[in-house]
Amino acid sequence: MVFRCPVLDDQLKDFQRAYEYVDVMLANPHGQIVYNTNDSHIETDIDNSFYDINAKAFIEGRKDVYFSEVYKSPFAGYKYGMFITAPIHNLENKFVGVIALEVDMGHVYELILDRTWLGATGETLIGKCVDNKAVFLHPLRHDENAAFNRFAFFKNKTALPIKEAVHGRTGHGLSIDYRGQQIIAAWRNIKVMDWGLVAKIDTNEAFAPVQKLKLMVLAITIVVFVVAISILYFFTRSIIKPVINLSNIAYKITKGDLNHKIEVKTFDEIGYLSDSFNKMIASLMEFRSNSEIANKKITEKNNDLQSLVNQLKESQSMLVQSEKMSAVGTLAAGIAHELNNPLMVIINFVQYCIKHTPSSDKKSSILKDVELEAKRCSDIVSNLLTFSRTGRDEDGVFEKANCPEILNRVFRLLDYRIENENIYVQKNYNGDMPDIQANINNIQQLFLNILTNAFDALDGADKKEVNIMIKNDRENVYITISDTGPGIGPDIIENIFDPFFTTKAVGEGTGLGLSICNNIVNEHNGKITCKSIPDKGATFNIQLPRY
Repeated sequence: MVFRCPVLDDQLKDFQRAYEYVDVMLANPHGQIVYNTNDSHIETDIDNSFYDINAKAFIEGRKDVYFSEVYKSPFAGYKYGMFITAPIHNLENKFVGVIALEVDMGHVYELILDRTWLGATGETLIGKCVDNKAVFLHPLRHDENAAFNRFAFFKNKTALPIKEAVHGRTGHGLSIDYRGQQIIAAWRNIKVMDWGLVAKIDTNEAFAPVQKLKLMVLAITIVVFVVAISILYFFTRSIIKPVINLSNIAYKITKGDLNHKIEVKTFDEIGYLSDSFNKMIASLMEFRSNSEIANKKITEKNNDLQSLVNQLKESQSMLVQSEKMSAVGTLAAGIAHELNNPLMVIINFVQYCIKHTPSSDKKSSILKDVELEAKRCSDIVSNLLTFSRTGRDEDGVFEKANCPEILNRVFRLLDYRIENENIYVQKNYNGDMPDIQANINNIQQLFLNILTNAFDALDGADKKEVNIMIKNDRENVYITISDTGPGIGPDIIENIFDPFFTTKAVGEGTGLGLSICNNIVNEHNGKITCKSIPDKGATFNIQLPRY
């Protein structure tokens, strides 16, 4: 796949032009070339393997900076070139590919073939050791086709200077060159590339005048060192040190150590890259500092929120209990007013009459009926006490419950209102409905609050009717409670579940009833909605999950 990136093009193409590289290539971990800066090489290089050009360049470039052997490129008019390769690691120090710089050896040959101060016969040679011989890497003065074609076998006397040079030794002396001419030569080794460098001149020309010989030896030595130093400086300055420095600091950054800065000494692409790298480090340090501050603030906010949530839960529980007790107080007042005094009279009278009436007397059955009604009143009070108790189910314990049973229990509490206010209640359900998993007291309060509101809404209505319907499907039980009251206006229906929102007169309601209902339904993972048409009543729809 061809990899093209405008940012890489801008940086690497300028880098290529600045240092006169033939090409700058990137290879993936498998050796395939996925990017190059030389547009003329795209068709021949992209998606091809390094092994087609120089296998060792890729293999060694995976490990460290590597200088390849000089070669003739079939894709560049058989010009001489060489590769400089180095590994690429990501911020996690994982190997992701190899960068390869293709060097035109023509620039190096210009230095080598510069024969200033070398007279008519002098020249500079560069060779590389191959087994038991040295191969010349460039055209010679007296053999234009010598590059890679001429060898100096170490067993021959003519190979002495180049043999010493490629084996890492430095020196000078008399010898015989490849033409069979006696020469005076100086040699040394270029360790970075493992090359041998020889500067030589025929002795006939060198020894013509003794004075010239001294100057020539000095010149040869200077040329050797200048060429060697120039080559080393060229490669070291342009690639090795900046790349190694960047690589080392990048590795430290991946470990979390941001206390490093690259010293920018140049204004070329490497310099720009170093400056950008320093800016990135500064941004990372600022981001780390801001993140630590933000994390500390978030932790503090979380603690405050948790505290607030706990307070809200406690307040909600208190509001639920307060509303429950308020409803119980209202009901208890009504029951006490309607039942307490008559109940005491009935009970006393029944006890007296039963005691003094024979069982065979017809009045005995009437007395028993009165006794039954007294027990019914006792059941109502018992249900009221059950509803008002504080028990385990209010602490979040859910149990199996039946909606019709809970509704019937609520209706027993509201019987006195139904009878006294002539409210018609239509029940469209039976006891065979599926159970729900519920906090029974809270569900009882839910139904009581909604029915109480419905009865309140019927006050003054021409038609006093409440309809209760229960349906179910495989997942939920649906309870619908409708009334024939004046309904809820469209301007306020969206707010009826808000805490403390009420349309009742001051002292007649707290505005918490429907808010508590909404909370109870949410606790049971259900839904509650209200629909209303003005002058046609209101309908509350409750959805609760099945047991």
